[in-house]
Amino acid sequence: MSRKQSGGFAVIYALIFVAAVSALSVGFFTVIKNFYDREAAVELESQFSRVVKDFPKLIQIKLSKIQSETDFEYFLRNESSYSFSDQEFDINVSLKPMNDRIIFADMFDIASGNIKPDYLRVFSQTLDFYGLRYKPLFLAMLQDGVDKDVFEREPFSELSKKDRAFQDGEIESYDKLQKIVAGYKLETGDTAIDAIDWRLFFNFYKKPAQYFVDCKIMTSEVYSIIAAYSDDPFYDCTGFEKSKNYEKFKTSFSIISFNPKSPYSFLVDVNISKNKTQHLEKKFIYESGSKQITLLR
Repeated sequence: MSRKQSGGFAVIYALIFVAAVSALSVGFFTVIKNFYDREAAVELESQFSRVVKDFPKLIQIKLSKIQSETDFEYFLRNESSYSFSDQEFDINVSLKPMNDRIIFADMFDIASGNIKPDYLRVFSQTLDFYGLRYKPLFLAMLQDGVDKDVFEREPFSELSKKDRAFQDGEIESYDKLQKIVAGYKLETGDTAIDAIDWRLFFNFYKKPAQYFVDCKIMTSEVYSIIAAYSDDPFYDCTGFEKSKNYEKFKTSFSIISFNPKSPYSFLVDVNISKNKTQHLEKKFIYESGSKQITLLR
């Protein structure tokens, strides 16, 4: 073998060696990075568990100080968020009461899947306002999506027959409603339904054990659909309390006047970061009456 050939092989061997070392280095650092990422994830989860454990005591102290509507307004404006920081972790917690909108699942009778009569009237009027062309089909799709049987109230209204991933049962998430909306559009081509901003009127979570809507914080959109129920319009809590249908609304839609001792339910948003590089965001529901926490995915 000539010296020239030998030098050529030496260069090739050197390149192969460098490539191999580089590959090993990349693999090594990838393993190390994955290890530290997993370690950080465990630490972030541990901090979240601490928040969940400490939250009930902290919020109950804040709620115990509410004795009037003014106190409640101050709480919502100034004490519905707080932060902790140390050398490694930054923790931010914010909360909002869920009692400002109708829980979507409350519209339905669990046993039959039917929309409750008073809700049906209000909801039907709302769909008319937005100009749905096939309202009976959409209402049937909602109710067939809640009940457990496979009998169709209208032709093609049983979404679970066409979509095996769709499971009948209470509509406790916005994603589930969106699947029904998508099924309705696919069946009818009616895009008028896209104009409805559902989350202005409804909260999409499991109905709390002690459920009510507080007229003090109720959204204007909820006022609009409830007031349309009668010829006695109202636009705020004072008008609601003076309404001739006040007692009926309380019963039919679980709307109450402000009470500082009411068992509010809160949607709690937790953001945790470690060294401003790793982040974790989670939500949970806290019911102040039972002090129960429901973790959300």
